[in-house]
Amino acid sequence: MLVKYPGVVLDSQLTLREHVDVKVRKVHNLLWACGVMWGMRPRVAHWLYVSIIRPSITFTCLVWWPGCQTAIAKKKLSTVQRLAYLGTMGAICTNPTNAVEALICLPSLELVVQSKMTTAV
Repeated sequence: MLVKYPGVVLDSQLTLREHVDVKVRKVHNLLWACGVMWGMRPRVAHWLYVSIIRPSITFTCLVWWPGCQTAIAKKKLSTVQRLAYLGTMGAICTNPTNAVEALICLPSLELVVQSKMTTAV
């Protein structure tokens, strides 16, 4: 049984797996609909990621982030982050995500969420 509370999808066992799936699906659709991977300028892709995508992922992170520390959830969130990073770079590369983060000087999604959690508490 799923319950939708504002910003969070909760299941009966509070695994938050469905919430991560919903977030990842929405962000993937947004990235592809906006053309991040096929024709958007890198500066615009960076703006889209920083001002729209990252806040939509981190919304209500105080509630759902502790339950999403599983390897599957981290992997799904890192795929979204990698797509955004590649769009920001303006190229398709095969480097690991850590190297891409260093090239474009953007903090990882995990660090952004941790900083939001520490400032909110």
